[in-house]
Amino acid sequence: MDREAGSLRTVQQILWHLADRNADALAALQTEVDDAGSIARDWIKTYATDAQGQVTADFEDGGSVRQEVVLHFAESRRTQELTGRIDNETWGAILDSPNPAPELPCIASGTRMTFPSSSRP
Repeated sequence: MDREAGSLRTVQQILWHLADRNADALAALQTEVDDAGSIARDWIKTYATDAQGQVTADFEDGGSVRQEVVLHFAESRRTQELTGRIDNETWGAILDSPNPAPELPCIASGTRMTFPSSSRP
């Protein structure tokens, strides 16, 4: 899977797991081993409701193994950054402790994708 498709798919999965409140599945995407379950539960507590609505993601220009992504939650007008990365040919994410920020006007330098809440397979 190429870089763009892999990071896009990973962000879709993160949003689905958040909306479903599935901490185990979210933790499984974590590429860092530092307490993935606890961080996943924190993300769900912070963003589960937001992930059920419209979310836009800015995919910043990145390398072939790492890509910065900014999630924009429409309902709460908050943002959260995360890093998508490939680890042993599999895409995952580095999910730091949630740190929601108020939405600010921005000019995206990468690719912007909008995920409506009904965009599941």
